[in-house]
Amino acid sequence: MGWSKINGHTYYYRSKYVDGQVQTTYCGKGEAAKAAAASDRLKAKLREHEQQQDTDYFNLVSQKLESLHKDAYWIETLLRIDAISHGFIRYKAGSEWRMRSAHA
Repeated sequence: MGWSKINGHTYYYRSKYVDGQVQTTYCGKGEAAKAAAASDRLKAKLREHEQQQDTDYFNLVSQKLESLHKDAYWIETLLRIDAISHGFIRYKAGSEWRMRSAHA
C-alpha cells in the first residue's frame, strides 16, 4: 500500500496478495485517495492493537500456567511426603502406591 509518484503526479495504490501474486488496485489521486490512505492507516493501527492485545493475553496465560505448574509440583511433593509418612511406598518405581507390609 502506498503513494506512488508518476510523471509528477502522486497516486495512491493498494496492494494485496492473490493466489501468490501481488494485485495492485488504483485508489486515485485526490480526496478519495487521501480517504483511502486514512482508512488503510486506521485498519493497520487496529490490526497492530489487536496483535498487541493477543501478545499481552498470551503472556498473561503463560504466567498463569507457569504459576499453576509450580503449584502442582509442590502439591505433588506434599502428597508424596504425606503418603510416605503414612506408610505407603511406590510399587516397582511405578505410579502405583501400596501400603508397606508390616514385616518389611
